[in-house]
Amino acid sequence: MAEEIKNKLIQLFLFIAFSVNPLIAQPDNRFDPFDWEMYSQPGRINSISEDNTYFYFGTENAGILRFNKFSEQFDIPITRAQGLHSKSVKHVYFDEYTGILWAVGDKFIEYSFSKTGGWQKSALTKARILDIGSSNNYLWLRSGPNFTKLDHINGVNLGTYSSPDESNVNWGDVSYNYMNLINFDFNDYFVEDAWLLTINGASDSRGEFLKYKSYYKSEHKFSWIGLDNGALLQIDKFSKSIKPIFHGLGTNSIRDVLVDGDFLWIVGEEGITKFDMIQNTSEVLRPEEYFQFDGRAISSLLKVGNEFWFGLNGYILIYNTKKDSFTRFRSESMITDLALKDDKVWVSNVRYGFGDIFAIDIESRTKLEDEIPNVPNQDWNEILVMRYNAKSKGIEAAFYKDKKIYFSNENGIYNDGVRPSNLMVNSSLYFNGAVNDILVLEEFMFIATERGLFVTDLRSKKLLEHYDFLFLRDIIEINYFSDFLVLLTRDGLVKFNMEL
Repeated sequence: MAEEIKNKLIQLFLFIAFSVNPLIAQPDNRFDPFDWEMYSQPGRINSISEDNTYFYFGTENAGILRFNKFSEQFDIPITRAQGLHSKSVKHVYFDEYTGILWAVGDKFIEYSFSKTGGWQKSALTKARILDIGSSNNYLWLRSGPNFTKLDHINGVNLGTYSSPDESNVNWGDVSYNYMNLINFDFNDYFVEDAWLLTINGASDSRGEFLKYKSYYKSEHKFSWIGLDNGALLQIDKFSKSIKPIFHGLGTNSIRDVLVDGDFLWIVGEEGITKFDMIQNTSEVLRPEEYFQFDGRAISSLLKVGNEFWFGLNGYILIYNTKKDSFTRFRSESMITDLALKDDKVWVSNVRYGFGDIFAIDIESRTKLEDEIPNVPNQDWNEILVMRYNAKSKGIEAAFYKDKKIYFSNENGIYNDGVRPSNLMVNSSLYFNGAVNDILVLEEFMFIATERGLFVTDLRSKKLLEHYDFLFLRDIIEINYFSDFLVLLTRDGLVKFNMEL
C-alpha cells in the first residue's frame, strides 16, 4: 500500500501543476479534476446559469456551485482546487454556442473548455460588469452604458461599443431586481420551512430578512433565486413548491472538526456545520434559534453519547441530538480542548493567561474541582496532550492521533517523548514552520502548516512533496477516513480522494 500511496501523491502533484498552469487550455485527462474538493461558506449567490447537465451558481467566496439536473443533487463545486483563479465569482455564464463556461472574478474573466478544469484567464475591463451574454460570433460584457466585445474562444478584447453591433445576443439572468418577480405570485406556491417570501426579499424561519441577489428562470422544472447569505430558493413549477437550500459551510473561520460516521461536525466563528462527506451536503445549526446566543467563536468539540459538547470562551454549549436542543455549562475561562474519559469530560482551559485542566461529571453536570488526571497511565494520552496544550512546558504543540501521542518544537516532530532518539521528522524538512497538525499513514507523515502540506517518508527521513497551492495555505487540521484526506484550512474544507 505504501508504494500505491506514493504513486497517488505523485499523480496529485502532477495534476495540480498542470491544472493551475494558465498556459494549458485543457486539463490532463489522466487525472480526475475533482480528486481535490473544496468547500467554503458561499456568501452571496451572485449569478446563475445552466447547460444541459448542470445549474451553475457564482458565489462570493466558494467559486461555482453545481446542481446536477439528473440526480437533483449538488455535485463537487468548481473552485481553486480545479484551477479557478478566484474564489469570488461575480458572474457565471455558459455559452451555448461554444460550450465554454465563463466566470467573471475580481480582476479578470476566466474560461474553461471542459467546464471543470483547465481554466484560463484574460484581461478584464476595470468597469463594473453588470451582465454577460453571447452570440454565434462573440462574447459580450455590459458595463453601465458601455458594451465590451470579446472573442468567444479566447476572451481577447475586440473593442468597446455604446451598444452591441449585432442583435442576436443572449444575455444571462445574472442579477436581480424586483421587476424579475413582478408577475410572480408566491401565493401559488407552498414555501417549505416556514419561510415568508415577497418580491423584495425573504424572511427565514428565524425571521431574519434576506435580500435576493440573483434570479434565473429556466425551462427546466427548477428555477432559482439566490440570496445574500448563500442560500438558494429552488422553485419547482411542477409541484408548485419553493424549497430553501444551503450548500456549503456555515463558516470559513474553522477552529475544530469531529468525525462522526459519514459526517463532519465543523465549528468556528459562525455557527456549527454538519457536513455529509458522502452526499456533499451540509446542515448549519445556529444556537440562536434555541436561545439568545452571543455569537462567540467555538474553539473545540466532543461527542458524548447522543450529545455534542462545544467549547467557547466562558461556557460549554451542549447539543442533544435526540431532543434537538441546546443547554449551557458556564465556565469562567476560555475553553481550548475537550476530552472524554471515565464518564467525565475533561476540559483544557486558559484563565488570566494560565492554562489549567478540570473535569465535569456528565450525569450531574457538576464541576469536579479536585480531580487530577493520572498522567503516567498510557490511557491518559489525550489528557496529557490537553495539559501540554494548556501549559506548554517548552513544547510548541502536542497531537493525539490514532492512540499515539506526538510532540513538536523548534527541532522537529517527536513520537512519545521529546528525546533525540524519538525524533521522527527534522523541522528543516518543513522549512522550520509552525506545525498545526500531523497525520501518519503507513510510513508517510503528512504535516499541516500555514505554508501548505508537507509529506515526508519516515523511513528515508526525506521530504517527498510540498503542496503550497493557494487552496492549501494555512492548514489547521488534517484527518483521514473512508479513503479521503480531509484538511481544514482558513478558507474552508478540502478533501482529497486517496482511493487507490
